Amino acid sequence: MPRPWKATVGAVGVTVCVVAGMAGCSSDDGKKSGASASASSTSEDNGVADKDAKEISDAAQSALLGAKSVRLRMTGPSEPNSNDPTALDVRIDRDGNCKGSIKFQPGKGNVDLIKQGDKVWFKGDDAFWKAQAGPQGAAVAELMRGKYVTGATSQDELKDMAEFCDLSNLQKQIKSDDGDVKDLKKGARTDADGQKAIVLTGKDDDGHAQTMYVATVGTPYPLKIVSEDDGGNEIASFSEFDKPVPSSTPGTEETIDYSKFEQQIQRA
Repeated sequence: MPRPWKATVGAVGVTVCVVAGMAGCSSDDGKKSGASASASSTSEDNGVADKDAKEISDAAQSALLGAKSVRLRMTGPSEPNSNDPTALDVRIDRDGNCKGSIKFQPGKGNVDLIKQGDKVWFKGDDAFWKAQAGPQGAAVAELMRGKYVTGATSQDELKDMAEFCDLSNLQKQIKSDDGDVKDLKKGARTDADGQKAIVLTGKDDDGHAQTMYVATVGTPYPLKIVSEDDGGNEIASFSEFDKPVPSSTPGTEETIDYSKFEQQIQRA
């Protein structure tokens, strides 16, 4: 049984390391960019851009640790012919609920996923099942068209969803991670996904550039993180903080229980 979120958990881990690392980094005095320090404030400005680099990164980490829910969107490269995701768009909360989608390489399809409490639903498109089910791909795709597989997170094949969908688990990782971003510097004010932000830059242990955009209006959340790697950039965007995760779930006519799914796959 394919478990597409396994690689996704690892992808989210990159973001965890950057957030935690930037809050525990070695930095300059954070005031080399006169443009960011002297930019005019507005009545909505939260004042974070006037702080030094370490203070900004600490404020961003603290804000993310305090969030009750968030929408996380990520894009990034993956190894050719791998089953790694290339994009995800999920809403997650501290209660372990989530709703969103995962996109794979061209031809490898997409998956919609939902988790409420200890129950999980996921639905792959035709391309996904054809790519994952081998010689049975076409038959499985026809069988599962428009259907969600559903089961409990206590099942081995589905338990990784419990980790991935739980914002509190990611927050614990951020808080305990010992990653370290070097040469932290404060950049200029800018926009990130249409919101006003201040830029922080640094490098990981391998010398790859790390860039974080921190909100300068309202709560100083991290809005975007760009992590450079040898294969390209991985981009994580955060939005819709503290908004409830949609609670709608598929009806019984749209679902197949995981145990029955396994039986039907064997007969396909």
